[in-house]
Amino acid sequence: MLIHPGRLAAAAAVALLLAAGTGCARWPASQRTAARAIASPSPSASPCAPEPGAGFPPLLVGFDERLATEPTVVAGPAEPGDLQVSVLIQGACSVVTPGQTITTNYVGATLRDGKVFDSSWSRHATVDVVVGLAQLGRTSEVIEGWDRGLIGVRVGSRVQLDIPARMAYGTDPSPGTPAGSLRFVVDVLDART
Repeated sequence: MLIHPGRLAAAAAVALLLAAGTGCARWPASQRTAARAIASPSPSASPCAPEPGAGFPPLLVGFDERLATEPTVVAGPAEPGDLQVSVLIQGACSVVTPGQTITTNYVGATLRDGKVFDSSWSRHATVDVVVGLAQLGRTSEVIEGWDRGLIGVRVGSRVQLDIPARMAYGTDPSPGTPAGSLRFVVDVLDART
């Protein structure tokens, strides 16, 4: 039987990943569909392998099922003096390093009242960003609280970032941008270089 070369490569990658049992699977978009059609995880499947037929959010095998549920964000008890990172769900995959592109699902709210101002959940779309660029001496693509706060987080984790205004958009940002300290609950779904 003739197998399409893309499907053959995806099947080989699945077999290699399951045999190796390390890290998380990262696939080019062109191979994700083929891999999902071929792979059929079993109880012995490696954690952090692609989930066949994954919907939204796109979770990997071995991820905590709570990541499939949108988090609730509440107001914080006090203004943070510095960036505070709290792990709400600990992932089991590799840690995010400076310069990696990460796939996130998040809810952002103002810390003082818990009012949501942005959510990838409401758009039903994950967001890819590069983090840790300031540590590499480059201009960051995201607010400092994300650029610093997501480094070292394990893929498959849900973290809460309490970000002081100086590491967010400030106290007097442009119209339509939240002022003051912010709270984000961020799911880190993938990381790649």
